[in-house]
Amino acid sequence: SAAADVYKRQYLHDSWVLHRDIKPQNILLTASGRLKLADFGLANFVRNDNLTTFCGTAAFIAPEVAASTGHGTAADWWSLGTMIYEMLGGLPPFYSDNFNVMYERIQRAPLEFKPPEVFSQSARVLLEAGGEEKDDLEEKIWWKCDEPNCCFTDSTIMTDDMNKRIRKAGHIA
Repeated sequence: SAAADVYKRQYLHDSWVLHRDIKPQNILLTASGRLKLADFGLANFVRNDNLTTFCGTAAFIAPEVAASTGHGTAADWWSLGTMIYEMLGGLPPFYSDNFNVMYERIQRAPLEFKPPEVFSQSARVLLEAGGEEKDDLEEKIWWKCDEPNCCFTDSTIMTDDMNKRIRKAGHIA
């Protein structure tokens, strides 16, 4: 669920790790039904909003990434909202076959709910909360992961340093 992703992302951010490529393809389902966050190939440590690398999957990048103005953990929150939107609506909110048009929409277009009938009032409130702080967003999420180890893949894609930092924080076994 997207709520599980919120919990996983907060674990990462508490460890100063920014994933930078949150999308449905990087959320895996285990045989026991748990969600795992995968593909840390673009992940980086961040303590402020000064990462300037243009990276991520085009339809899921945040406006500040598209504009190359520097980004931090808010970029992951934006990607989560984009992922929720796609799960409900079938396509990311600013999607275009033309990357330049898509980047322009990401930076400047207003959020429209298409098709409108699939977006409940609760979903609209959550998706429009993009500028809110994490604590405000968590109040809108009704689910919490029941144990930290359920949240991450023990991926060799992650650097040893990232694995050690997240293990030290108790987020993967």
